[in-house]
Amino acid sequence: MMALDSLRSAGGVSYAADLTVAGHAGAAPFRARPGRAKRLLQLARDMRHVGSLRGSLALLYASLGTDSRVRAMQKWSDTERGGSISQDDMRRLCDRVARGCPESAQAQVFNRITQEYCRRADTGQLAALRGTLGTAARDPDAWLARAPQGDPARKAWETLCAMLDRELARRTLITPLRQVARALPADADALDAACARLAVRLESLGDDRMARDVLSAALAQLAHAELRTLALQLAPLNTAAAAEGTGPARCPMARALAHLRSSPDLWRQRLDLIAGLQDPVAHAVSRRMDYFVHATAQLIDFQLGQGRESQAVYDLACESVVKNLEAAGYTGLLDIGNGNTLVPRLIAAALMRRPLKDVLDFVGKLHVKALSSLILAMEAGDDARLAGAARLIQGVRDEKMRPYRDRLIGCLRDLNGCLASGERGRVLAALKELAFTCVSWENDCLASGEAMPRLVDEDLRVAVQRALRLFCSGSGDSPRVFDLAALQRMCHSEVEGLRQCERGLKKYGLVMDRSALEAVARERGTPHIAIGAEHIAALAERLAERNLEPTHILHALRDGADSLATACATHASFIDMGPDETLRLCTEAAGKAWRDFVERHPDRRAAACAGMDRLGHILSNGLNDAASCVVLDHPDEQGNGASPIQPASYVAWRLRLASQLMEALIAVSAADDEVAMRDIIGTTFADRWTPALSKAVLEQFGVHYDAVLGQASLAMTPTQQRDFARELLRKDMTVNRLAYRQVASPDGPLTIDVAEQFLLDAIDRPTTRFSVMGIDRRGQYLPYTSSAPVPGEDSHVPGADRALAAVSQVAGADTVALSIYFTQAIAGDCQVALYALGPAAPIKLDDGRPVLPGGGGSVCTDVTRLADGSYVLRICVAWDHQDSVTLFTGSGVKLDAEQSYASLAFDLRMAPTPEGRWHREIISPISARYHLVEIIESDSEDSI
Repeated sequence: MMALDSLRSAGGVSYAADLTVAGHAGAAPFRARPGRAKRLLQLARDMRHVGSLRGSLALLYASLGTDSRVRAMQKWSDTERGGSISQDDMRRLCDRVARGCPESAQAQVFNRITQEYCRRADTGQLAALRGTLGTAARDPDAWLARAPQGDPARKAWETLCAMLDRELARRTLITPLRQVARALPADADALDAACARLAVRLESLGDDRMARDVLSAALAQLAHAELRTLALQLAPLNTAAAAEGTGPARCPMARALAHLRSSPDLWRQRLDLIAGLQDPVAHAVSRRMDYFVHATAQLIDFQLGQGRESQAVYDLACESVVKNLEAAGYTGLLDIGNGNTLVPRLIAAALMRRPLKDVLDFVGKLHVKALSSLILAMEAGDDARLAGAARLIQGVRDEKMRPYRDRLIGCLRDLNGCLASGERGRVLAALKELAFTCVSWENDCLASGEAMPRLVDEDLRVAVQRALRLFCSGSGDSPRVFDLAALQRMCHSEVEGLRQCERGLKKYGLVMDRSALEAVARERGTPHIAIGAEHIAALAERLAERNLEPTHILHALRDGADSLATACATHASFIDMGPDETLRLCTEAAGKAWRDFVERHPDRRAAACAGMDRLGHILSNGLNDAASCVVLDHPDEQGNGASPIQPASYVAWRLRLASQLMEALIAVSAADDEVAMRDIIGTTFADRWTPALSKAVLEQFGVHYDAVLGQASLAMTPTQQRDFARELLRKDMTVNRLAYRQVASPDGPLTIDVAEQFLLDAIDRPTTRFSVMGIDRRGQYLPYTSSAPVPGEDSHVPGADRALAAVSQVAGADTVALSIYFTQAIAGDCQVALYALGPAAPIKLDDGRPVLPGGGGSVCTDVTRLADGSYVLRICVAWDHQDSVTLFTGSGVKLDAEQSYASLAFDLRMAPTPEGRWHREIISPISARYHLVEIIESDSEDSI
């Protein structure tokens, strides 16, 4: 009964209870036989190994008869030598080699026996068999071209060819290839010997096709470093050489063998060898790029999955491939131009791993240039699948090129319409658009092999020549080059615009004479440099004073910087202005100023040098630092919608010019005084920067500058600039009452209609000064003409009449509208705009209280007429000798009239509208300068 109780039931099978629990600790455990289900499961598991066991047995069986099977292959080779290999021949070979083996193991047995045959046979036998096998590939109608991929005879042929190629490569080509790689790039004698051995080995292979196959197999067995060396030395030295097909002589390996040129036959043999190596080496490099293809495919899939645009993904893939190639040591291949096809070929291979529909969707969103790179790379390889896809992508590219042609035709049509009007401004704008479109075609389409349509090209040439004749006053034939005479008839903006067009339209005859451009730049910049030199000479006089006043010194520096800014802008219209050119102009102005100062005040030269010792380097370094701080702390708006008023860059440019002028003056005075650079060793400019200098920088440049903290802020923010401009232009400058002025001209007395206020402010009382330059209504350039008196004139009236006649010549009927800006009326509008700013007004007392200057003020207006009929007016309103100003609370403040002044300056553009009105726009920041010295009255004086 106890034995029955110890039995338990589990799944219908009884088993003994744990004997340790039952109390029989010393007895062995009872083991029951597995059930039927478990036995069947174990049997199924064992049967899975039957196939591999059978294959192993077949290999064992084959190995036992290896000698007889190898002899059978040898006998078959001898029988078929010199003949043509048929499908039946390959089947007989398979039957002889794999006889008695199961079908599933025949391929393994064939591979094993082929390897053994290749090991035992001599090189001649292998080469003969390889040549015989090659007959099946030479005939396009042979059985190999029709046999399916899975056909046993075809697979046997491919296996045998591949093994023969590898073995022949190992025996014949590997060693000389490695010797060539080791000899490169400098050991010419060893390289020549290695090339000779390689050429002999290649020739011994006989058939060219077989030689190429064996060479490819040999290159595949080279180490990475050896293959890289060969690729670098065999690649053309630059992209242009490869594109022009200049031959193998342009590669580094050929140049290393250049000593063989004296033996023409030997030199030609080496060039033929190089030519035969170039394509196989390039293909070998490409075949080693599978890793990069896989990585690039993953990157493209991930980025597209993140929703990025196709072009952005393509650009990122290019960057990634280049970095990976560089990491793998293939940088040199990219540097010498192969990156033009290597990188896009890898990207194309990565794309082709996706469905064709997805590939076409991807490339349909690429730019024309990217599409052309892909097509060129896909067609350059030997991959039939890539070449077929390239034809589809070419259709996508051709469709994308259509807008380029449409834009070209549209720009040509617009240019012809503008030429019919004869307006140079409109023609120049059309030329700019056309040049931009031609550059786009050149970059995207021409670089892709798409030439300009012949008829469009001819029409472009005719239209551009018509435009050139217009800019040369329509006389004579079109110039081959814009020479000095042609350039002198144009204004700055026209020359600058034509220079911008030169790149796109040079092939159609638009060429600028560089020497003539430099000559006209000097001619037109000289007056501004002369004015700047006068201000710098005044700076030298201030530095020669015993008590250096920062306000007076910074005032002269700012005046000089404004003049040099105008000179630099003038030069920039004609030549490319870089730091060196800017420094040259500053040095020229400073040199002239110093010579004039020394000539006028020879006894004060030492005092001026001493003043520069004390303050010169402090100012040059401090102003330059302030400019950097302004740009960093107050970046200007960017983009198409940005305001033309960019105060940060405007102020920073003038701060830097003032710094360079100070540095140039130090340099020319040091050279003149034959002393070294005068600087205090062991201290920085910030240690010697004073509050008085910061106050002067604020008053003259509109910048709060802290030299110790390295911080700067604009006194007038961009918002305040826009508010001032809006208030200034709120009211039209209308002429209420007309008058006339009779002046002398080359054709006799000339009567000119002007605003009545002009006669009061410019003739009766000299409160205004004005000048004019630009393109007149006949298309001729009028040089700078000012109302300032010239030597020998004891009155302001002759200068005003002379300038008024010039304005009339340039502006014609527009003289009336312009004349109101030569009066104190504009000064009143500036006071109204200042009042509208309220507490944010930029003119302040020392304690920070904003004020309004009083009085009518003097006005200086410089007018420039552009080719499109618009005008740019540089207007400066100055309130000199201020004896009082008005607070915004309404109370007045007394000032020292001898020292106090304020001024505002800005650029105004006036363009006529089709309705006969004027469109006005402020196109520069408002520059506020002032120095207000408050008179502090004592209590006793107040009681009196």
